[in-house]
Amino acid sequence: MAKVAKRSKVQPVAEWKVQAMAAQAAFDASYLAGPCDAQEHSTQTEAEACPMCAQPLTYEGAMDEAHTLALQEDQDRVQGRYNRVVEHFTRQHADAKDRIDKWAARLAKYPASAFEWAGSAFEAAGRHEVAAVVLQWLETRGPVGLRARLQYEVATRASSTSSSTSQAHNLMERCRLAAYARALETLTGGWLSMTGLL
Repeated sequence: MAKVAKRSKVQPVAEWKVQAMAAQAAFDASYLAGPCDAQEHSTQTEAEACPMCAQPLTYEGAMDEAHTLALQEDQDRVQGRYNRVVEHFTRQHADAKDRIDKWAARLAKYPASAFEWAGSAFEAAGRHEVAAVVLQWLETRGPVGLRARLQYEVATRASSTSSSTSQAHNLMERCRLAAYARALETLTGGWLSMTGLL
């Protein structure tokens, strides 16, 4: 059986890069054309058609446009990542609330059984609380400083592990710590990394 050649993925070139390369090529062409005496042109049209008279301005203008496009591309990329982060934690908050509600319904119907399998409810409560903290921070302050806040929560909770006589309290604190650590990893090293903005 003949092997099928694997198609390579060609990444599209950003528009601003195309503009910059075109401007550079035009400028190089005008430079190689040699010096020009602008007074030799009898009309404005001839002057605009002359590579040496027109291209330097075209180059500068194109580079300005390329720079603007590059900035816009960066802003769009950052905004897109920010939106995905908000969507992720909004979904986490809703999913955790749904799990808690289901556990509460089971608790009302089968109390003993619900407490036997309460571990998932504690985990959901931790994720629910941390997601709310992240969303509130993003809404009121933006991404700046969020990493420091999460690092503080992780470091503080890890260094002072709760040893209350209440086993439920200790379990809840462990779940909070895990949720904060997971959120920190998501924002700094995961697929939603916002490193550089935090």
